[in-house]
This record gives sequence, structure tokens and C-alpha cells, in this order.
Amino acid sequence: DGWFYSSDGTLFVRYNDGSSTQWVQPNAPLAAQVEQRYYSPNYIINGGFDIWQRGTAVTNCGEGVYFADRWAPNEYQTNRVSRVSVTSGLGPVSQYAIRSASRGSASRQVVYQKIESVNSIPLRGKTVTLSFWLRTSSASWASTGNSYDGFRYYLGFNTSNTDAAVGQAGGGFDTAETVMISNGSLPTTWTRYSITGVVPSNANNIAVRFGMHLDGTATADTNWFEVTDVQVEEGKTATPFRRNGNSIQGELAACQRYFYKCGQVLSPCTTTYGNSYSQMTSFTSTMRVAPSITYYPGANLSGTVNNASWYNSTGSAGNSAVNIEYIDQDGFYVMKSGVNNMTLVVFSYTASAEI
Repeated sequence: DGWFYSSDGTLFVRYNDGSSTQWVQPNAPLAAQVEQRYYSPNYIINGGFDIWQRGTAVTNCGEGVYFADRWAPNEYQTNRVSRVSVTSGLGPVSQYAIRSASRGSASRQVVYQKIESVNSIPLRGKTVTLSFWLRTSSASWASTGNSYDGFRYYLGFNTSNTDAAVGQAGGGFDTAETVMISNGSLPTTWTRYSITGVVPSNANNIAVRFGMHLDGTATADTNWFEVTDVQVEEGKTATPFRRNGNSIQGELAACQRYFYKCGQVLSPCTTTYGNSYSQMTSFTSTMRVAPSITYYPGANLSGTVNNASWYNSTGSAGNSAVNIEYIDQDGFYVMKSGVNNMTLVVFSYTASAEI
């Protein structure tokens, strides 16, 4: 048994020494273990850039195109991004970081995440802190000399829309706390930064953004910044980084609320109506909304888009479109007609419920 003293949050547990029972306060290490195991203050998903279901290197990804799970450029920016390893002992605790690099022409290098309204609205009126680690390829970049002349980081808030799709229309934020690190003073070793703000009383989404603008003289991949250990938490103090999902399994499940990739489905045709067949396919996590489905006949998303492979009991086989029906947050039905004695449908797919 256990209870918390509501005045100061102290944890007490019931202790029995064999002759009597009493309420006692556990030692500090035990209390810390309880907090670490069951609670993460971080509202950013994939802040350590562990999860990249779409692949760990994306070239010239544009408006609204996600790269690392939950991360995308917003508006019209174009990035060359990749996952890079972080040497332990240099500051960050995560194993990986995201690198946004020059692409050989003028480009606004932006890394952005919008926190879903269901997690943002409870923070209305509260103080929150954004913290992260940053390093760059050099202290000075060849930039355009505009508002992105230095590296800027933002703690932003959406008040005019709710869960608007990341992109030029409504994909940024309405108000923001922002800081610029001047060009010429960019950190070339890992350095931690933070910024604090009060969430507006009418905010529907919280967003974070990191960015800088190159003037196009840099050749591809010569100028870059790397970010990791991104955390947004309630309060005025930046605490040590923790994953949103506490464990790597929990972080993957949090990401799969928004995007899910399945390498291969072997769908036996067990439900038949003449020469029509259907089978239920389930997601591993309940998704944010009913997702859009894209499927392929081969394993690991290979082959002609929106085709599946089918087999029947006489040895015939083929690739053709199937019907994806009754899509909801937990799964969908695969339906196929016009093939006699069909026994199996094979396909791989992605399901996207991204903001």
C-alpha cells in the first residue's frame, strides 16, 4: 500500500516489521526509482531521435514531409537530414541526434515538431521549458543575412487552429518565445540550451522549431547542425532528458500512434463470399485518427504502390489492387474479389495519422 501527502507530495508506504505496521517514508533512491519508472515529464515524442520508421537518411525533404518519427520541416523548407551517432560522455544522454545539412543551394534548414492538442491543452496557463543539445559544423555559416542569419530556436503556440497539418497553411505557430544564437558564435561542441514560456490560455498546440538559413554558396553536406535530447516539460527548470515513452519500446509505441510501418502481412483468406474474400488486419497501437493506408505487393514496401500479391489453391498468383475497407484507429479490412479459390493475400503497408 502507498499514499501521497497532498500538501507536499511526499510518498509513504505501509511497512510491517513482524510485530507492528506503520506508514513510513521510503528512502530517496527508492522514490527516484518509482518516479523514473512510471513518469516522464517530456511532452516531446522521439526527442532522442531513436525512431526513424521512414529511413535514417532523407534527401531534400520538403513541406510537410516527415523524416525522423514526429519530426518534419514546416512550411516550405527543404532539408537534407540524417541520423548520426552521439559519442557518450560529451553531454547528451541519447545515442543519436538529427543532422540537418546544406544541400548546395539556398535553403532554410528547419526541424519542427507539433505536440498534439490532447497533450497541449492541459498545459494552458502553465509555465513550460524547452531544452535541447546543439552543435554545428562551424562557428560561422554563409547565410542570407535575413531573420535566419543565426540559429534560432522557438517554443511556439497555436491558438488559431487545432492539430492543423504540418505545412505552409497553419503548420507553424501563432505566437512564440524565441532565441537567436548569432552567426559567428555557433557552438561546435555539444552545448545545452533552454527557453521558458507560459502557454496561452487559448493554446491548442505547442510546437518547437530549430532552424537557420543558408545562402546557397555551401556545397552539399558541408554546413550542418545537430540537435538531440529535445524536451518540453512543465516548470521553469530544464531537468535531465528522459524519453516520452520511458523506454525504447514505449517510445516506438508513442510514435506508432501517428505512423506505422508493417514490413509484410500474410493475410489468409478465411472469410469468403463466392469469389470475394476479406480479412482483418490490426495495428500494434491505437492510432490518433483513422489513418491513410498505402500498400505494396512486396516485403518492406517494395513493388507497385497500392498493389498486393494474391495466391489461390490451384497455384495461380498475381499482383493487383485490393480494397482497403472499414479503416479505423485499430485496423482495417483487406478485401478482394474476382479470384476463385484465393487462399492468401501478401502485402506491406504504411498507415499515417500524422498531424
